Amino acid sequence: MTGAALAFLYLGSVLTAWAMALAAVAGLFPAAVFLSEGTVTGLVSYAAAAALGLLLLPEKGCAFLFAVFFGYYAVIKLAAEKRMGRVRAWAVKLAVFNAALTATVLLLPALVSVSVIRSLSGFLFYAAVYVLFNAVFIVFDLGYSRLISFARDRVLSRIK
Repeated sequence: MTGAALAFLYLGSVLTAWAMALAAVAGLFPAAVFLSEGTVTGLVSYAAAAALGLLLLPEKGCAFLFAVFFGYYAVIKLAAEKRMGRVRAWAVKLAVFNAALTATVLLLPALVSVSVIRSLSGFLFYAAVYVLFNAVFIVFDLGYSRLISFARDRVLSRIK
């Protein structure tokens, strides 16, 4: 499963216009490991794919998206939804997402040119980024739930 995640990350590094979607798809493979083998093994699968992607891939954008947002998210999501009520699970998922978003915003100056950052500064800009990205995240989470259910019911049930 780690190799399959890495293959999708490689596709995302070659097809850069599809990097975000392919990073999200690659995140399904650690989720499959989590569902079949448990939390620790799912996180190990994520860490291995993220590290190999960041080390080996020619274009790091897709691997970065996987490492920061998508790779571990399904494991966190499934563990939170399994162990907590709906409201607490959403609070944990939103907290994890916003921590990753904040880390990305703080790392942004190191990732892009300083002149681009200066033109995008200001409280209103960052407030809009957080509102927009959180709305997109909620839609993503709902769709991801359906995709994980499909994978669990149709794919993993046939593999076992």
